[in-house]
Amino acid sequence: MASERTAGTSGLLKRFKQALGENPVLLGGLALAPVVMVSTTVKNAVALIIVMACTLIPAMVLEALLAKYAPKVPDFARMSICALVAAAMLMPAKMAVAPLAQNIFDSLGMYLALTGVSALMFLHSPGRQPEEPLPAAVDAVGGVLGFALAALAVGAVREVFSLGTLWGSPMGFTLKFPAAAMPFAGFFAVAFAAAAWNGLSALTRKIAGRGAKRKGAVR
Repeated sequence: MASERTAGTSGLLKRFKQALGENPVLLGGLALAPVVMVSTTVKNAVALIIVMACTLIPAMVLEALLAKYAPKVPDFARMSICALVAAAMLMPAKMAVAPLAQNIFDSLGMYLALTGVSALMFLHSPGRQPEEPLPAAVDAVGGVLGFALAALAVGAVREVFSLGTLWGSPMGFTLKFPAAAMPFAGFFAVAFAAAAWNGLSALTRKIAGRGAKRKGAVR
């Protein structure tokens, strides 16, 4: 029994690391529009992350539950149900975000709706198959954290360059580039972040490969 639990835990940790490593924004290009348009400051990025978590996690868990306990439900109906749940979760997300950034939902505009259904982009990304609720929740949390890394990195860079602040606190220099808050700068920021993420991933794999070779040589 203990060995089964240990194997199950290690399997979930492996799935979590895989979901986190396969960054949905920087590698998959998913939920790109909200990051580019909204992540102009760190506060906006945190608000966006909260909204994403409130919509993505429930939708993925619900999809897994429907696939397991109601397999006869057609795919289009399952997608519609998940979309409705994600849209409904925007209301509590708005309440959670209000103390942090009261005007964030006004500035989101149509991207608010895109954030609500972006859960389906994660959910039905290429290669995804229906799975158990717990692994689905683990994948969702990993996807949200990967999204958070991208949103925070882009938001921090754009806030520093456009406003000279970080989380609203002055950085102590007067040189500013207001254009960094524009959408085209968001695309550039995401592109540089994606390049850095790919380089870091390649370096990590290279180091891991060397470690495996050394262990094999010692044995």
